[in-house]
Amino acid sequence: MPDDPPPDLAMESDYTSSSLNKFNIYASLQVPDFSGTVLWRYRNSQMEVAHLVQGKYERRDRSLAFPFLPIAEVPNFIEQSIKIGQRAAVRLFRQRIREILATG
Repeated sequence: MPDDPPPDLAMESDYTSSSLNKFNIYASLQVPDFSGTVLWRYRNSQMEVAHLVQGKYERRDRSLAFPFLPIAEVPNFIEQSIKIGQRAAVRLFRQRIREILATG
């Protein structure tokens, strides 16, 4: 039986309760984020991005797959989806990405 490939992306949300520190589990899976292994985690109203470097995760402010995306802004859109609805928040998020790409 062939080995299963790792997932393309791992994203964890600790919205209602804290989960265990799963960095070691994700490191062993070697989840690719295009040119490297990256873990995205949303907890305590903050988005964290960590790159796998020599078997250990290091926090970074940018994703390898989406270097243009300001990670610090993502939680605002998550919170907005609660207040104004998911569709409206997604529209605002898309608008923001277009602005970023237009100026980049």
